[in-house]
Formats: sequence, structure tokens, C-alpha cells
Amino acid sequence: MTADLNGPARPTSKTMIGNGSMTNDSDILPSDPHRIIGLANKPIRRNADDSNAYFDRHFGWKMLGRLDLALADLGRSLALENHP
Repeated sequence: MTADLNGPARPTSKTMIGNGSMTNDSDILPSDPHRIIGLANKPIRRNADDSNAYFDRHFGWKMLGRLDLALADLGRSLALENHP
């Protein structure tokens, strides 16, 4: 992930997106929110308890301005994580 003073962290070519849930498609992910959502939906369809896929998908929703869906995916991701 990279972060700068002008915005939030975003996937980079060196990031394994979703801990292996999604393909590392760094050429399109930062600029194509629909592709991010589509790639994240695949592992969610296979395993609805994949917290990493929900985390990945929130980036696409955020880029589309759908903060309600982005926050819902972040909440789902956190709820699925094991917390000590």
C-alpha cells in the first residue's frame, strides 16, 4: 500500500491484494473501480467469509463515491477477522 498526504492508501504493484483473494492487476486497479469490485466479488462468491475480499472491494466502492457500501464492506471485513 502507498499513502501520501493527498489521499488514502491504495494498492500498488508490490501489494498482494486481499492476501491472495484477488489477482494483482496493478495496471487497472487504481483507475477502474468496477474492475476492483468485479475481482473482489469472485472470492466472495466462493467464500462469503473472506474478510480480505470485502476489504479489497471497499476500495472500488469508495472510488465510486459509494461510501455507504465501502463502510459496509469494511465493517463486514472487520467482523470476519479473528480478534484476540
